[in-house]
Amino acid sequence: MSLKDFLAKNEPAKLTLATVQAEIDRLSAKAEDFEYNHWNSGAHIDAAKLIRREIDTLRGFKARLLADLPPISTHEKDKHYQKGAVLVDASGVVWEAGRPTWDRPETKSDDWQPIIGTPAEPEAVVQRQVAPKAKKRTKATKGKTEADEAEEQVYQAEVDETFNALIEDLGFEDLARPLSTRMTVSLVAQVLTILDRACSRINKRVDEIGSRPGLTYRGVFRADVTYRLGDVTTHAGSAWHCCIESVTGVCPGDGQAMWQLMVKRGQNGKDARP
Repeated sequence: MSLKDFLAKNEPAKLTLATVQAEIDRLSAKAEDFEYNHWNSGAHIDAAKLIRREIDTLRGFKARLLADLPPISTHEKDKHYQKGAVLVDASGVVWEAGRPTWDRPETKSDDWQPIIGTPAEPEAVVQRQVAPKAKKRTKATKGKTEADEAEEQVYQAEVDETFNALIEDLGFEDLARPLSTRMTVSLVAQVLTILDRACSRINKRVDEIGSRPGLTYRGVFRADVTYRLGDVTTHAGSAWHCCIESVTGVCPGDGQAMWQLMVKRGQNGKDARP
């Protein structure tokens, strides 16, 4: 049962605290079911948002009843109404805001839709005039070129468009409402999993790099010395690198794959000396 159905079933002027609270409890249970048991379904989450918006409206009814006021208020001048707000006009027609608005429900504006009763012939819309903001020239903008300022204006326009779209779709109430515990834990788990995978790849790469042997110069080759992977020795004027785990008594350059030539001996000079 939607808010419209609830108000159609229960006459707005005769709403009681018990009736409103019972509907709040029913909608809260329904929203929690969607959020916790269908948290991975976009359609259910969107439905839960709509239900939460109706709950906020009903809580406004409850607050007015507690203050000994009619449950549904009339339009207040210079007040900005969010999507889902409910008002009653002088003729008793109940209106619901389809988007954020400053306009009165009785005007020709499409911001309000009647949910209970038939509205009279609407008045002309009185547009709310907003004075343009004066552009301040601060120290930060003095050194900027016209191209820089034009680019900033385009960027700010895109930000404002995105912001207004979010407000239009969600409303301030939804932006201020925290995520459910299940959704929060799910998001945290996904972030931790992504970080863990990234760290695992980094650690594996570090281990691979750390496992590579460094080069250690062991001096002139000696047959009685055990050389290990990464050791470098000189023999007959050339430098050789040990390319196996260990080797003893095998002379570099004898044709076996235990040694790898690093630097070959150069030719003798003119005096025939090496």
